[in-house]
Amino acid sequence: IPTLIVHGKKDETVDFDDAIELQNSIKNSILVTIDQGGHVFNSSHPFDKDHLSLELKTALDQSIIFIKQ
Repeated sequence: IPTLIVHGKKDETVDFDDAIELQNSIKNSILVTIDQGGHVFNSSHPFDKDHLSLELKTALDQSIIFIKQ
């Protein structure tokens, strides 16, 4: 099953090494790294659709690209 993993390198909740370990343990997985992204990709929750961070937009764009493949 193709699997997309999107993870922020600056996530203080889930260590980036966990994302790498997850990718290594799931066949056919792709890890997309958001270099400046935190746990919610530098956004606040609930998300304001009119003011999404660049990091969240990147995560969403990469997710859409993955789903369309």
